[in-house]
Amino acid sequence: MSLYRLALPILIGGTVLSGGLFAFDHYYVPGANRKQEALRAEIKGQPTQTYRKPERKWIMGRGSRIYCYRYFDQPESTMAGLDVFELDPKSFAMVRQIEAERARWSASLNAWVFEKRLVQRFRRRRAPVQRHFR
Repeated sequence: MSLYRLALPILIGGTVLSGGLFAFDHYYVPGANRKQEALRAEIKGQPTQTYRKPERKWIMGRGSRIYCYRYFDQPESTMAGLDVFELDPKSFAMVRQIEAERARWSASLNAWVFEKRLVQRFRRRRAPVQRHFR
């Protein structure tokens, strides 16, 4: 019996096993990770977030506000590329939109401070009112 014939079942088994592990990691693990993160956020009482496009983060705020940001620096408590959408809770119509280049958390004010922002107010059957701030 040759050494090649003895090694062939081990090579085939290793190839099948590695292919199965690759498929498992590619197809099953990302969905399981998203589900696990959603459950962890629910258990800890954190707001719901999206995981579909990692470059765009969406998070529910207080009341009827939805935040979309491109980057969050937790040690500095700053956000970059921020959009805030405020909705009417009864009709889900957009009431106000705030676009800001940057926002930082102010502990003394207990609020977010926006930099270089645009505020748009939406009214029924009227054009939106825009105001630029620096």
